[in-house]
Amino acid sequence: MSTNCKHPLTTLYKTERGVVFRCPGCNHFNVVFGPIILPHDAGGFLALKRLVETLEPDGNPSTHIGKRCYHLQAAGGQVGLAFTPDEIEELRALLTGAAAMNELDGMLKTTTLGPAAPAAEA
Repeated sequence: MSTNCKHPLTTLYKTERGVVFRCPGCNHFNVVFGPIILPHDAGGFLALKRLVETLEPDGNPSTHIGKRCYHLQAAGGQVGLAFTPDEIEELRALLTGAAAMNELDGMLKTTTLGPAAPAAEA
């Protein structure tokens, strides 16, 4: 995964607190949620989506940071992220929406619609 992409990024999907950008040149993703930026290649993006979809609240209340009971490790365990239930739901929606838009974009690039159908006679 390269974090030095020089191509212009396009907005893939956006929510109130987040946005997913994708580089059409190298298929690199930047997931931005609040002050957090998580760069991923396509495989890493899908792995993050699957992880967030299955993330359960931490069962040990002593590890909760206020209402932040969803914990996610990033950067090989060097960085810990904590989310409230509302934040994790929005992050799930952001990643699901971005994955759907990415899939749709891929289908549109590979689908040939062929010539336009002739107009029906009245």
